[in-house]
Amino acid sequence: MLGFDEFYESDPVIKEMLDEKLIVEAQSNNESRVFRSRMSETVRLLQRLRQVFPKHAKRSNGWLSAPSLVADFRFQRRQRKYPKRDIDKPKALEIINSFTKNAQLITAAKALIPSDTNFKISGFQLRSFERIIRSIEEGKARGTIVCAGTGSGKTLAFAVPVI
Repeated sequence: MLGFDEFYESDPVIKEMLDEKLIVEAQSNNESRVFRSRMSETVRLLQRLRQVFPKHAKRSNGWLSAPSLVADFRFQRRQRKYPKRDIDKPKALEIINSFTKNAQLITAAKALIPSDTNFKISGFQLRSFERIIRSIEEGKARGTIVCAGTGSGKTLAFAVPVI
């Protein structure tokens, strides 16, 4: 990667950004070079997505008359939020014991939930434990979707029941 000394001209900056895949070269209506960031290119492609139905597929270029798949989009810049982690290991194990008596599952929970005194888990993790474990114990096929931001604990939310 180049240092700041090489950036007295725009061409080396553009070349470096292209090499690092931070920008892409786009088509322009005239002879000038046009670049887009990966995010702006993503938004452009999403805005142009079409939902093609059989009636559109029958015609040549029918997809051009298909309705847009994305009707609205917006960016919101805000401080990232994380789920509240306020349940320590002893309390978590007590809650897990309240919905299962399976010794193997309890042992897995003890092994996977760190013993660090500062480590706490969140309510969504315990709720996913309960839902998945109850489903297994009742022999019912249920899907469970765990949605949370990056680094919020989704892996732990399904790892205990899976083991």
